[in-house]
Amino acid sequence: MFEELKVRKVTLLDFIAEHTKGLKFWIGLLTTFFSFKGQQILAFAAYDPSSRLAGDNGANVNFGDLLYGFLPLFQDFFTVLMIFCAVVCGGKLGLSGATGDARGRQGAISGLFFIVFAETVILHAQSIVGMATKQANG
Repeated sequence: MFEELKVRKVTLLDFIAEHTKGLKFWIGLLTTFFSFKGQQILAFAAYDPSSRLAGDNGANVNFGDLLYGFLPLFQDFFTVLMIFCAVVCGGKLGLSGATGDARGRQGAISGLFFIVFAETVILHAQSIVGMATKQANG
């Protein structure tokens, strides 16, 4: 009867072996993420506006050139931010559905609508800036 209630002794080596897999996953994920960000920063640092065929004068870097170079960093950051906001709005929607709060549900639905609209703009920001500054080939 009491054999089922025996407590298994966990040694330090067992604990480390059990949690190493999760630690390897997070180390690999963060290494990949920061290596991509480092590549983007190095590519932006090596940017030479005089080599572009976009019709600018080549000597002056305008605001469109700077914004066009930083857009991938902004897009990744704001995409993650929008995902967090969507999770919060989804939680508010579920909570308002459970409590019967119609105004909270309406606010959460309109928040999700604006998040979808903002994410559409964020995902297409590079094309929008490229069209606006006539540098879509950059």
